[in-house]
Amino acid sequence: MRYTSFNDLIEKIKARPVVSRCAVVGADDEQTIDAVIRAKKDKIIEPILIGDINAMAEILISKGENVEDYDLQAQATPEDGAQLAVDLVNAGKADCIMKGLIETGHLMHVIMKRENNMRTGQLVSAMSVMEAPFYHKLIFMSDAGICMYPTLEQKKGIIENSVAAMTKMGIDNPKVAVLCAIEYLNPKMPETVEASSLKEMNEKGEITDCIVEGPISYDVAMYKHAAEQKHFDSPVAGDPDLLIWPNITAGNIAAKVMDHSAGGKGGGLVVGTKVPIILTSRGDDAEGKYRCIALGAAFNS
Repeated sequence: MRYTSFNDLIEKIKARPVVSRCAVVGADDEQTIDAVIRAKKDKIIEPILIGDINAMAEILISKGENVEDYDLQAQATPEDGAQLAVDLVNAGKADCIMKGLIETGHLMHVIMKRENNMRTGQLVSAMSVMEAPFYHKLIFMSDAGICMYPTLEQKKGIIENSVAAMTKMGIDNPKVAVLCAIEYLNPKMPETVEASSLKEMNEKGEITDCIVEGPISYDVAMYKHAAEQKHFDSPVAGDPDLLIWPNITAGNIAAKVMDHSAGGKGGGLVVGTKVPIILTSRGDDAEGKYRCIALGAAFNS
């Protein structure tokens, strides 16, 4: 299955018999609650709102909502709210965690505490998803948010995390493009050596459930005509499902260019933990937060 847009993904989630339970930390935030209300009405999630009870109730009432229709949980501090969310996950009462009014570092610090059992033994990485007018389907990307300068082994983990998440979303055998500045191995460019090694791992069965191509340049990966002009023959060329960035700088810049300058609409998750973590940006509007919620819910579909 492939999704041409976030709407396609959302329609698939709506058709599920079970609704994901989402613990929202620091939910006393208008944009967050706007997104949560819409997601609840669309039957994408059943939210558990953690924050200042009075503030959350006031926002809900201002939106014309019945407070009794929502599960409101009090938090003394944002860190206490994060711990409550983790406890709900470990008790089997929440399927994903969403960041509201809490610093990302504070939320992740609580989640990553060894005693909280949120680690899976896998690398923790950030996965972004973009709906772009210049591409024929949703494109997944990693890692532009957590792993700054990933080693070969970490890149292997990033691919494995993303592929596992995509498989849970119904995307079978995704095509993976390990991006570099060029589409051939150059010993003087370490990222091309690593990309070649990742492709070899895939061919040997050390990276499974996907097709890995690399090194491959962005133009060859995204545009079939560029691959044809450069005589680059690969099933990934012109049709990747997942882009692997060489480092956080390249990924962060590229994702922001797509989002802010190329008409893209994005969302993202932290994966590799027991449940997906919805880390929305402070700059996200309610629409952007809603897309992130949808991804968290799709992970559990």
